[in-house]
Amino acid sequence: VSFSPKNPKVGEKVDLTFVISNLGNFTSGACRGALLIEKTVVLLTGVTDLPPGESRKIELTWTPVSAGTLEIVFYIDYENNVREFKEDNNYLKFKVEVVPGIPIKPEKPDLEALGISWEPERISAGDNVKLKPLIRNTGSSLSPPCTVEFKVNGIHIGSTTIPRIPAGGQLEDVADISLSWVPLEAGTYQVSFFADANNEVDEVDEENNEVVVSIEVGPKIIAPPPTATMAFIAGYIENFPYNSDTLKIELCAARQACGFRIDPITGERTWYCTSVCIEGTVPHRYEVMPTQIFRKYYYSIGGLDPFGSYIVRPVYQRCEGQECVLECEWRGLWNPEYAFVIMEGGSKSANFTFQPMGLEPPTVDISFSNEHPSANEDVEISVSARDDKGVEKMFIKVDVSYWDGSVTEGVWREISFTSSYDSSSRMYHALGREEFSQDNVRSIVVNAVGCDIEGNRRISSPRVLHFGCPDINFRFSMNGRMMESDLPIFGFPDRDGDGLNDCWEDAAMRQVNPYIELDEYEDLLATLGDHVVNFARITPYPSRENPTHILFYYVVSWSSDYGRTVVVTFEEHPGDTEPLIMAWSVVDDHTIVLEYVYIGAHGGCCKRYDLWSAYGTSCNDAGVCSFSQEKVFEQTLCSNLRFRNNRLYLYASEDKHALYPTCEICENVLLVEPDFLGTGDCGESWESFGICLADIIVGIWNFLVEIVKALLSSILSFILHLFTFWEDDHLEDQIVMLDYATLQRMTEEQQEIHFQRGNYHYILYWHVEKYMFPYVAIVLDSVYSEVADDDWG
Repeated sequence: VSFSPKNPKVGEKVDLTFVISNLGNFTSGACRGALLIEKTVVLLTGVTDLPPGESRKIELTWTPVSAGTLEIVFYIDYENNVREFKEDNNYLKFKVEVVPGIPIKPEKPDLEALGISWEPERISAGDNVKLKPLIRNTGSSLSPPCTVEFKVNGIHIGSTTIPRIPAGGQLEDVADISLSWVPLEAGTYQVSFFADANNEVDEVDEENNEVVVSIEVGPKIIAPPPTATMAFIAGYIENFPYNSDTLKIELCAARQACGFRIDPITGERTWYCTSVCIEGTVPHRYEVMPTQIFRKYYYSIGGLDPFGSYIVRPVYQRCEGQECVLECEWRGLWNPEYAFVIMEGGSKSANFTFQPMGLEPPTVDISFSNEHPSANEDVEISVSARDDKGVEKMFIKVDVSYWDGSVTEGVWREISFTSSYDSSSRMYHALGREEFSQDNVRSIVVNAVGCDIEGNRRISSPRVLHFGCPDINFRFSMNGRMMESDLPIFGFPDRDGDGLNDCWEDAAMRQVNPYIELDEYEDLLATLGDHVVNFARITPYPSRENPTHILFYYVVSWSSDYGRTVVVTFEEHPGDTEPLIMAWSVVDDHTIVLEYVYIGAHGGCCKRYDLWSAYGTSCNDAGVCSFSQEKVFEQTLCSNLRFRNNRLYLYASEDKHALYPTCEICENVLLVEPDFLGTGDCGESWESFGICLADIIVGIWNFLVEIVKALLSSILSFILHLFTFWEDDHLEDQIVMLDYATLQRMTEEQQEIHFQRGNYHYILYWHVEKYMFPYVAIVLDSVYSEVADDDWG
């Protein structure tokens, strides 16, 4: 809107310009706009058809008659004759400051009696006739309320009061006024009405307030006796794209009502008739049935009066039940809008075609205030929708999974939202928010639906939100041999079904994960970019039903082998660590005490099965082998366990062949005793000397054979490499640690691992297909190579 001048004076003309736009998909019909000053209609203007997407200027002139801050409202489609998908954007409200000016001579109204309309069109004696006065204010100011008097053949039959009528306006613009009259006999009646019957209004012309019309009344109709013959109305409904459960056919007994219609611009009077349901009758609704043709339906209504008249129209009816919660009210145009059916003694048909306002549904998305919430944290769920015509409704459903394994399925419910319009993208934005606040929740699954104002809906992709474990406080005593926690050891969550609380398991395995000190000559220190991963498993013992102990299994995994190149056939080989098991006894639901630590190492005749007590000194025996892989003798090593900062402290042998409780034990372990010097029983007799000598020779021979085999193997590998260097290489290994919570979050989302060195860059794409233990499924999707290797591999 724009107006000039900005601060008008009393008596000064004000030019107002309004811009209206058709945001819909159809051409709007003709309608009228109203200018209201302080909630009183002072001016009406006609508006012709407006094509979709177009705008038009409406220019009005108004002369203020009083000073002060005046509220002005311009209302397009003031009589609500145009069917629109959005009815709440038809008015514009603003205020104008009017300053005192030169007093103007007050203008006068002029009430002109134009005619009388009546219902029904054909009147019979005894009918209840509704008489409506047709009055127009042709003056230049608003008319005050006044009295209208009706007469039949000059005899007064009743009076009624009419409200204010704006200058240039008509009575039907502001009120629906009528008077009932029942003619008792057939004949011609002179019916008149007198506007301002009590002469209450000071008018320009006092002589144009009365009008007289002749109305023919026929003889009283005596209804014929009912017959057994009944008729029906049937037809097809085409191009209907929505849920047919929401489509009904409405039927009512009807008649035609006629009267004069006055053109709001030219003032020309025309006779018109319209079809209306008979007063006191209740419309009935009937089902539609699908046909074999897509979007085409059929209906049939029987038991009708073969001489009756009916109005038939398609209507929306909300379906009932929980399954209908997500229904969106569709909107569109029917061709025809309705059918007035005169039976004429037999059955009739009436067909309808639907034209939707639009079929493009809104976009709907779900987001969370925190994508990785901690346990029992409150989270705000946001549902956003975008549509070019506007969002009508939003629905949400939240399914909840608890740590105790139970699941509560949510119900669909409507949520409130705020809406805004982005003029640059010509899109409406809607945003609904809801707080989720529950305790002991493992995860929620959120679904949402958005309906636009055209009746289309879209269901969003479901979003899963996982809640983390609560913070657990651990307390240690006895130098790390006793561990207490404020979270119970047993109970839920327990996705692996071992009876232990998964949150406690994940936290406890980190709390008691031992320190490992490496040898001073360890090659790992030269490759600091490599990874060390400790695989862990925690399980009750001897059973989940009666656990007396909890066993912590640890296996240390290194990115590469760092051991020496050895050629002997004993269990000494490049870089591995045997399993480590910690046995903790259960004191109560919150406390465990360390009893033993088991460490396995090596193999064959020098295999170690070390069981170290958590208290005091304990000893373990292990075999010492000869070069011929026979046990020569057993070595006994004794030690106590060491702790630092409440954690077990262990020592890894050079090249990580085994773990030991102390550095001294690690240095004193003897694996092979070749007995080259003939010690022991070799000197007791010539026979024993010969046996020992033969043993030494066999051992040396085996040693030399292994060296030759290793050298030949190395030479052969080098020769093969010369002929196959262009083939695929083993680039490197990477270890990805996946716990249950991580697996669930990764489900169906593609992951990637990068293998990148100086002359290559590969990306491995993969995803988690199944995460439920023990049927975990990880799928390797594809490999992407950014550049080719230098060796053409």
